[in-house]
Amino acid sequence: MFLKSVNIQHYKSLAEVEISELKPLNLLVGPNAVGKSNIVDALKFIRDIAVDGLDHALSTRGGIRIVRQYSPKRPFHISIRVDFVQILDTELDGYYEITISSQKEGNYRIEHEAATWRDEIYDDETGEWSREDEESTFSRNSSGEVLFNGTSLEISFPQDVAVLGSRMFQMHVLTSFFSRFRFSTIFPSTLREPSRPDTDRALKESGQNWASVLKSLRKTPSGRQSIERIKETMQVVMPTLQDVTVKSVGGYLVPQFRVQDNDDANAHDFDPVQLSDGTLRIFGILLALYQIPAPPFLALEEPEQTVHPAILATLAESFREVSEHTQIFVTSHSPHFVDFFQPEEIRVVSMEKGKTRVSPIRQAQLESIKERLITIEELMMSEGLQPETA
Repeated sequence: MFLKSVNIQHYKSLAEVEISELKPLNLLVGPNAVGKSNIVDALKFIRDIAVDGLDHALSTRGGIRIVRQYSPKRPFHISIRVDFVQILDTELDGYYEITISSQKEGNYRIEHEAATWRDEIYDDETGEWSREDEESTFSRNSSGEVLFNGTSLEISFPQDVAVLGSRMFQMHVLTSFFSRFRFSTIFPSTLREPSRPDTDRALKESGQNWASVLKSLRKTPSGRQSIERIKETMQVVMPTLQDVTVKSVGGYLVPQFRVQDNDDANAHDFDPVQLSDGTLRIFGILLALYQIPAPPFLALEEPEQTVHPAILATLAESFREVSEHTQIFVTSHSPHFVDFFQPEEIRVVSMEKGKTRVSPIRQAQLESIKERLITIEELMMSEGLQPETA
């Protein structure tokens, strides 16, 4: 499944943002405090509903009053719609949307929730999944009444409980799709801390379970291939790197970076505390990219931080390679990093009258880039990337 477009209304600073014609690789480019992270968080919000339910998704963000866009009069309704495509031999479209209203004393109500999709069926003979051609649908109203394929269900949902991620939908294709969304903001200080063993094979957002993920990767052929790919890319940063292993110390897991300074020297291990912020951050980003199982969607916030400009081209190549099977969102305001991507992959994020706006690069700038009169980096350093006029 592959995101085609996202429409977000009244979520934090996002009054009404629509991002259409999404690519396998998408860059949200703009200065600080214009709403790039809020766009990513709106998608994370849908993921959290699918995994932990709506109450948890709102509570971890401070409640409905914090999440909805501020209004001096009547409170806004939060609305998020995600359109996606299920790809088999032909493109099969679907969507999920939810609208939430703010009630008194911090309460909330789902005003509307709906989805269209194709079910997946497992074939025991071929060992493959296929998708049905016929559409399945559900819709619910503010009273919690649910129509499934046009037929009313006998049960009624509580007004503050989403159908997505509910017990009825726990094993559903939609819940599975959104719950496998991954988000990564790697902090080198987190990677330096010894970590307890963790059974979660997915890399957590800040990378705190990276040692367990590494250890898990080494147990399977596909995982070992991922480690080899990470190691090959890391050798651009650390040419002397030979291997990355994990040792157990007093109930904690500690990754070890084995290096060999020259052919005659004995190999020796470096602990994470001996590595630079940039080296650790690059490794964490690569681990997020090449984790197994591969997620359908991965968002990375400002991967250029603490990374030497000479390495950014290597990172960009890894993003493009992984985007062949995982759709990627990247936020950035680095001219040098953004220059490694196609202008069609870039969305300009700006703030106008206190509201976030997302649009393609202005046509005049786009033509100058395509005609090679100027580079994206030069534009960002001079006049800045300009959004297309509304």
